[in-house]
Amino acid sequence: MLLMNNVNVRQQYNFVVSSISGRGIPAKHYLTLDFPLRDGEVKYAAKYAPRVIQISGYIYGSSVSDAKQKLQLFLELLPNVNTLTFLDTGRSIDVELGTEQVEYRPVGPTFSAIAYELTITFIAFNPYFYVGQTKYLSG
Repeated sequence: MLLMNNVNVRQQYNFVVSSISGRGIPAKHYLTLDFPLRDGEVKYAAKYAPRVIQISGYIYGSSVSDAKQKLQLFLELLPNVNTLTFLDTGRSIDVELGTEQVEYRPVGPTFSAIAYELTITFIAFNPYFYVGQTKYLSG
């Protein structure tokens, strides 16, 4: 289960999550200095890279028009999403819609589809998950 801005997307838009990537520990980037006439580099700082979270799933409708309406309402919600909450761990993270944004396509017959497959990319510049005031690196 997934909440976007405290909205249960399963109940509100019939969005069923099939996979989520990017919940592991983010990559670490090291800042280094290179001195002339000396082999190698000296590491002087490290920081975590922004976390890229990719969510794939399906929006189902009871009819063609119902599926299109739910898809449009869901697409209107996405640019305003600031927080993702994963109910399996109870952890939240602050996000923005990524540069690749949203890819969607109908599933089944093109002009009479009652389901749409979506892939959404979010970027979390602060890579920490939160539960109350406690910070976690992995989801």
